[in-house]
Amino acid sequence: MASIKENKKNGKTVSFRFTVCLERDIRGKQIRRYTTWTPPEGLTPSKAKKAAERAADLWEEETKAEYQKEKEAAANGQAYSIPPEKRRDDFVSFVEDTWLPLQVRSGNDKPTTVDFYQHMAKTITNYFNGAVLQEIGPLDIQKYLVYYK
Repeated sequence: MASIKENKKNGKTVSFRFTVCLERDIRGKQIRRYTTWTPPEGLTPSKAKKAAERAADLWEEETKAEYQKEKEAAANGQAYSIPPEKRRDDFVSFVEDTWLPLQVRSGNDKPTTVDFYQHMAKTITNYFNGAVLQEIGPLDIQKYLVYYK
């Protein structure tokens, strides 16, 4: 069963964090998946907790099924592709809309550092243009590094 932790703000539950352990890797470390679930407005705390338990059960089943598909694909030497309904961002929009404003343009770096990051972001986004963020894996990054040399 997935573990459920309440995230509170000012004493009020604002969301729940679900954690599920799928198995242990060859070194004995747990392979876990996490998600945050926000309850619908207007629920009492006890009803929100019950709804969270039901949502956690559904999420755990989906996560375990998806993990099995990942393992089967890896065993067959294929890359696992995230189903279209699970895709969230393409890489370029993530870099331009999320990463650059939050990490680079936050005002903590020198102007030369910001210029360098923007230049690097431009080259990386040109290479990964059209790629889905969640599907970029270690092999894709290695290919980019070879391309960049």
